[in-house]
This record gives sequence, C-alpha cells and structure tokens, in this order.
Amino acid sequence: MPNFSSVQSLDAVDFYTTVNNHDYVVVLFYNPGSESFYQYAHQFENVARTLRGDQCPIVLAEFDDHVQVLASMKDSDLVIGKVNMNKPVNSWLATHLKIYGTFTIKIFRDKGNEVHEYKGPFNYEATVEALKRLCRPFPVQINSDIDAASLIGDGNKIVIVGVFPEFCGQEYDMFIKAAGEVKWDYDVGITLDATLLPHGDPSISGPVIWLFKPFDELSVHTKIYSVAALVKFVKFNSTPYVTFHGKSQPQFVEKFFKWNRKNDKVMLFIHPGEKGADILQTKYCAIAHNYKKNDMDFMLGDFMNSQKPFRYFRVGVSDDPYIVIRNSRAEIFVKKMLTPQYDIEAWIQDYKAGKVTTFRKSEPVPQDDNELVKVVVAKNFYADIMQFEKNGVYEVYRTRDENYEKLAPVLDAVAAHFKNDALVIIAKLDETANDIRSEVHFDIKTIQNPMLYLITPAFSIVTYDEVTYDDDDYDAFSKEKIIEFIDEYRSDFKKLNS
Repeated sequence: MPNFSSVQSLDAVDFYTTVNNHDYVVVLFYNPGSESFYQYAHQFENVARTLRGDQCPIVLAEFDDHVQVLASMKDSDLVIGKVNMNKPVNSWLATHLKIYGTFTIKIFRDKGNEVHEYKGPFNYEATVEALKRLCRPFPVQINSDIDAASLIGDGNKIVIVGVFPEFCGQEYDMFIKAAGEVKWDYDVGITLDATLLPHGDPSISGPVIWLFKPFDELSVHTKIYSVAALVKFVKFNSTPYVTFHGKSQPQFVEKFFKWNRKNDKVMLFIHPGEKGADILQTKYCAIAHNYKKNDMDFMLGDFMNSQKPFRYFRVGVSDDPYIVIRNSRAEIFVKKMLTPQYDIEAWIQDYKAGKVTTFRKSEPVPQDDNELVKVVVAKNFYADIMQFEKNGVYEVYRTRDENYEKLAPVLDAVAAHFKNDALVIIAKLDETANDIRSEVHFDIKTIQNPMLYLITPAFSIVTYDEVTYDDDDYDAFSKEKIIEFIDEYRSDFKKLNS
C-alpha cells in the first residue's frame, strides 16, 4: 500500500464539514485492495505534490478512521483527499454518493452545490491538467495570439471557444450556462476576434461556438440556439467517430467506456497487416460515421495492444477478427471469425432488431467440485444457485485482491456451519471471468470487493452491506455476523408454500 505522506487524514464524519468550508474539494474514493487503485495511487500522490507549488493553495486529505481537526485547512481554496471505502466509518458515503467500482474521483465545488465525477484519463499528466483547470478563470478571454496559443496549445486536447460581437446578450448567457456543464472536462474560452483562432473562419460571424479537437475534423462550429443544443453539440463532437484502442489515444479509450454509458459500445478487434484487415477497417469506419448519431460509440482495436478486452470477452486466438456490442444493460453480443466479405452493417441492424443472441462470458463448469464453498460460473449459475428450494449465499469477487484472500477462510467456516442444512448453499463466483448481470435480473454494483448476496427461494435478493475489511475492525465481516445475516433473511421454501 503506498504511503500518502503528503495527505492529511480525516474521518468521514468531517467529510461534509470539509466540503461545506471550501470552494474546491477533490476526493479519491478507493478500495485499498484493488490492483487498479494501487497502480494509480502513486500518481495521485505526485499530482498532489505538483499542485502544492501551483497557483492554487492546496491541502491534501486522506479520509480514513483517524479524526483530525480542519483548522489548518480554513485558508485553502482547494482540498484533495482520499476515502477508504472499506473502512466501516466511511461505508455510508458509498451509498449516499453512489460510489461504485475500485476507485472513483469526485470534485465538489461551491461548498458542495456542484458535484462532478472525474472520468479520466487516470494518469499523472491528465489529472494535473484537470485540477489546474479548476483554478483558471472561467471562461478564459482570448485577446491575442498568445492567449489563443496558451489555451488551445498544439491541438492535442479539446477546447471550446465562444465567438461574440460583445460579451453580453442572450446567446452569450446561453453559452456560459452550457459551458458551465462541460467546464469540468474541457478548457473554455471566449473571444471577440475569430481570426485569433486556429482554423477560424473570419467569414463566420458570431455568436458561434467552436470546438477544437485532435481527431476527425480538428475543428467544428455551430450557431447558438439553446443551452441543451450546445451541450449536445459538445458531447457529440468531443468523441471520435472511431476510438482506436492502443497507445495512440489512451485518453479517449477511458472516455469511450466511461462517458455516454447509455450508448451501445461497438468494438471491432483485428490483426493489422493481415489479409483482409484493411477491408474490415475501412468498412467499419464508414459504418461508424453513419451510426454515431444513433446512440452508438465505435472502437477499433488490434490484438497486439488490446489484450485486456481480449481476456475480458474470453475469446480465443482462433476467433479473430471479431466484433462486440455491449449495451447499457451490460448485455454482450459477439460475432467471431469475421471475413473481409462479412456484412458488418447487416449484423448491427440485426442486433438493433433484437435478432442477435446474447453472449455470456463464462469459465468452464467445474467437473468435480466437492468443496464446502461451491464454485459457480455463468453457465451453471441458475442450476446451482437459483434453485427455488435453497437459500443461495452468493459471493461475487475479483481475483488478485487481498480482500478476497481474507474472506476465504471465513466463508469456509460459514459453509461448514451450514453443511447439513439442506436449504442453504454457499457459493462463489469470479466477477472478472463470468458475466451474470444480465441473467440475474439485478444490477451488481461492486461497491466493495468482494460482495455477498443472499438469494432466497422467493427470489428476493439481500445484499450484505456490512462487508468491510479493516485491521482494527475485522469482526465486521466475521463468521458469526455472516451466519446471523443468513439466519435473519433466509426463507424456508416449504413455509412459503404452506
């Protein structure tokens, strides 16, 4: 676990005191056992150290089980902290603030009146840039070539600029309101002189909004009609027609998965250079241009730089090229072994018409499972857990996590306790290798890792929300507490039908 030497520790009890007393509060909510957090934690510390010497006064805070006085923070405009969501004193924040996953960054502005989730990229440079943006004037006035170069730079980021005959009027007010909704993620500027802008066309008179980006058309513009239309224009044009999964566009890869989550995510994976790959790529990019307005986002990856999705969808080497669609309900649709002649657009049309069968990611069904804690996979989930004669205690976990290792002996002891109980079964499932969310009829929100669910014969699902691992309070997830939880919420099938 990294040592946050620059971070001041605070208790969750003081969380809202901190938020209410400062203009900017940046908080990292995390699961200490997650590999992704561990990789980012050192960068987060370096971000904090960098910003100490910046123009924004800054105090760093770690939210855990140690109460500290906030007096030293009163004169600071920007507070950066982190919250260990596995500590009992902080667990209520997860539910209240809707914190899910291994780690989440939220920004609280204007004493908590504005809340924004930072969606990446999660690296040192991007995080520093995002937090520095909070300290800049809003919007930035562009009065010279130097101002334009300072804000827009070399064209490697997205910048929004409003061009006006004067900084007042209905269109200007609409622009400021719309820009306020996206200023967390992009630099925003205003100018009276369109000729100061790169690619700016002086013949296009204001009021008008320009969006500069490092992909596709490089710059686009629109007249100002309404706040909603402006926000929609920015969101639509700030993502590429096709995001390339690899080293060239890491910032847009994270954005692809975390933004516009209601959109269908379409992904094609090929071997560049192999016969027919260029034909598939050309065909796919043309489809992306036609379908982007239909709430679909497109990504193109290659197997050399896309091993993570390759493992996630559990496809074999012999399955490539393949195309995947993941919808907002976490349902996955896969077409493998594409040929250059294959009609990708027809397959997408079949998907939209409901004619494509859902793909279920699953490990192989265990052949001999004589352990007290049964191993279940997506393929046999209903057969082994969703039996209406039993109360299924279902543990969902992610491997390579220290918390999973801590729970193992506890769950073994619980299973031994219920060994002779015909109405209780204890089982576990690896969330990283099995996809059951679309099959269970409830949404798994992994606030902590692992999570426990009790599924009764009446098909009611109860979450064990006391799950916590803390060296000082390990009893919060003890054998006794889990047994008590099961006995309290279990149902007897015979009694239900009597």
